[in-house]
Amino acid sequence: MLLLGISVITIAIALYLIVQILLGKAAERWPTARGNLEKFRSRTWTATSKFPSIQGDSVQCLLDVTYSYEVGGKVYRSKRFNFGVDKYYLTEQGLYRTPQELENDELTRQLKSNNFTVRYWPLVPSVAVLVPGIVNERRHYATVAAVMVIGIILSFAVVALQ
Repeated sequence: MLLLGISVITIAIALYLIVQILLGKAAERWPTARGNLEKFRSRTWTATSKFPSIQGDSVQCLLDVTYSYEVGGKVYRSKRFNFGVDKYYLTEQGLYRTPQELENDELTRQLKSNNFTVRYWPLVPSVAVLVPGIVNERRHYATVAAVMVIGIILSFAVVALQ
């Protein structure tokens, strides 16, 4: 029973990550609609490094938005920037942005001027993104591989202990 549980959890996590990657790639070809900004909030905090070799603090921030768009006469709302585990608008490396990066970013300017497009899934128009693709795709593939390896190792350990 434990072996089945480990297998199911491992496969579920790996499939979730793979679906995020596939949706991110597919979103590049999805139709677009004009977006309407409903909420724009930047959350800023100071982070202190946990590593002794890196001294000092850094200011980081997250952008939290809500936007609406219309498809076939129906209005939809979303908060999603892109696909992946991270739901916030991060750098391409998957790091939090600094306030300067956020202010100088093209998407931020488009959002503030309410001049942006939304890509929506034609089969399920309520699923939409502002940025097609996935942040740090390599990290997602590496996580899938790590989850599978851990699942296999745990499965062998369970079988060996029985």
